[in-house]
Amino acid sequence: MHSWISVLAAVAILAISEPVNAQTSFPSGPVTMIIAGPELENIDSIHRKLAELVEPILGVKVEIENIPGRGGNDGVSALIAAKADGHVIAAVRNASITAAPNTGSVTYGIDDVAPIVQTTGGAPLVICAHPRFSADDGEDLVELAEDNPGKFTYATDGIGGIVQIAAERIFQPLRLDVRPVHFDGPAGAIQGFLAREVDLFIGDISAIIGQTKEGYAKCLLATSAEPTRSFRDVDALDELDLEDRVTELWRGLIAPKDTPLDRLQILADAFREAAAMNEFDIYVRRRYEHVKVGTLEAFAKLIESESRAFAKVAKNIDFTKN
Repeated sequence: MHSWISVLAAVAILAISEPVNAQTSFPSGPVTMIIAGPELENIDSIHRKLAELVEPILGVKVEIENIPGRGGNDGVSALIAAKADGHVIAAVRNASITAAPNTGSVTYGIDDVAPIVQTTGGAPLVICAHPRFSADDGEDLVELAEDNPGKFTYATDGIGGIVQIAAERIFQPLRLDVRPVHFDGPAGAIQGFLAREVDLFIGDISAIIGQTKEGYAKCLLATSAEPTRSFRDVDALDELDLEDRVTELWRGLIAPKDTPLDRLQILADAFREAAAMNEFDIYVRRRYEHVKVGTLEAFAKLIESESRAFAKVAKNIDFTKN
């Protein structure tokens, strides 16, 4: 973690030095934003909107390049291989940054990237079942799984993805044997659930809320500490005394690890200004997410602390089984 310590120390020094805009003419040309996800998903639409809003602030064009392979991990790999001059950045979800490096599914780690700024956060995953499933809330689900070890299955977005990590953060301390069935990405997981290939869907609210409104699914538990605004009647982890096992989805912007700190700070300031616009807040809330931006330092600390928490649960998971 030595490089993270260096980043945090440098940020502190930079905060009391002269303004970064006086030190450099950056950016000197277009900025490429790799989106580590497919078109039309939230990670794509939200960051396209943010790119549109930040262009007048940066004074340059922000060009979008989608690289969605392996749940967004290919996009991170492409970012790491890019020139570290601040003109190539990536929009990522936490699955690719704090989950994948702890599951053996990628060759990079958090020390291979540099944080810029968090863009969204505070959105839990939800555990949902088919309408006639015997459980109606989180406590029912726990009791049913305890009485039927190994009987029930849940869909994941891929081996070692954020869904499997989030699920096992709940199932492990409760000693529940609920088996994962791995699909290719979030779209594959929801399709597998709707086809009744699995008993449970675990994923983000935007992927399942339409199915709940149509009566094709019912949600039992959210991975937040308290009930979420979108599903006020759905149990949260406080009902199971698992408030320390919260898993929330976040998205953010990163750069290659050797990107100069003054350039990272210019990018962070610009994107934070764009994200503070009311237009962006409305756009994000309509997609069942929440704008959540802070300092470069805060984002670095979030990545490091979440990576440590995910590493603890990952060591008890067999990522070769389906």
